[in-house]
Amino acid sequence: MMNRLGVSDDQMVFDPFCGTGTTLVESMKRGMSSVGVDASPFSCFVTRVKTGRKVRPDKLLSVLVDVAVEYDRASRTDYSDTKAYKYLNESGMLSRGWISPTPLRDALALKAAIYKAAPSAAYRDVLLLALVANLSTGIGNMKYGPEIYCGPKKRTVNVWSVFESNAGRMIRDLWAVQERKLGPTSVFLGDARNCSAILRQNGIKKVHVAISSPPYPAEHDYTRNTRLELAFLDFVRTKDNVQAIKRSMIRSHTKGIYKTDGDAKLVRDYESIKNLASKVERKCRHKKYGFARLYPTVIREYFGGMMRHLNSMGSVIDRGGRYAMIVGDQASYLGVHVPTADILGEIAEDCGFDVEESFVWRTRWATAKSKKVKEHALVLRRQLN
Repeated sequence: MMNRLGVSDDQMVFDPFCGTGTTLVESMKRGMSSVGVDASPFSCFVTRVKTGRKVRPDKLLSVLVDVAVEYDRASRTDYSDTKAYKYLNESGMLSRGWISPTPLRDALALKAAIYKAAPSAAYRDVLLLALVANLSTGIGNMKYGPEIYCGPKKRTVNVWSVFESNAGRMIRDLWAVQERKLGPTSVFLGDARNCSAILRQNGIKKVHVAISSPPYPAEHDYTRNTRLELAFLDFVRTKDNVQAIKRSMIRSHTKGIYKTDGDAKLVRDYESIKNLASKVERKCRHKKYGFARLYPTVIREYFGGMMRHLNSMGSVIDRGGRYAMIVGDQASYLGVHVPTADILGEIAEDCGFDVEESFVWRTRWATAKSKKVKEHALVLRRQLN
């Protein structure tokens, strides 16, 4: 997408839904300035580590040896009284088998060893990322397909081996870019619906180009997919912590809908959205499971939230600047086709953008319809007037 848009070295690239930093890492490798925003503290943590500059590969290798020594000592300690263990236990993730008790205790021992041996926060965070990179699947029992679910329970896992393999790859990656001039990058925790305010609070008045993949209205709970990592790294300790993260996200699933939500009001006059929500309402009228009645609400709140986001983007992206977003058509709500890119293009034109182009980026499998659906690249250009 950077090549297609002709992004130049003197432009600042913005990803308002930066996730774990793909856009920022690529910008950094090309020597470009970049900035990202994400609502998840875990995603921000990962991105900050991946774009950090304060870690040398030779020293990281040396610290890894120190961690091994501390891990041998720490493994003889009981970690069931830690906040992370208590939350995982009280929330039911342990009893449901998201992760088994012995692998969890070993992972917590290694976490304690990292805190003990790391000479600085930068080295600590790199090693913590090496530990949690496979926490849910390699150490825990979770699988993805497309939602996260519990697989066979592992009684024991060689946690050190999983961690050491990841740390080794990180060291090799760092060696590979030792001599490369890397672009500066920043990432901020926050709600993309207010992205312009977040940037300005951090001294950034304008960006030149934006590339992102926002959430889709697809019943995909992003906090659930990283709940184990959020708890393990102490980002969440209560249900209220999780809810606070969800409230700062675009409404894209029924478990993230709240009575106080009001984004739907912004798009109540759009015939395309009204017709779509009405079609879903008719289909779910006789459904007995509770969340079905919220499907039309998700559609309205999602597009209303995206309108807030696009309005905010309009005040921070340079006039004539382009915003490329990868968005997917959906069929998650009783098989009703949601032409996400078409509707977002319609909304964008009321938010100060012109639709420059929209084309099929790729196709992917939709379990709801048991067939392939399209993902589109929607390229918007900020109007000059």
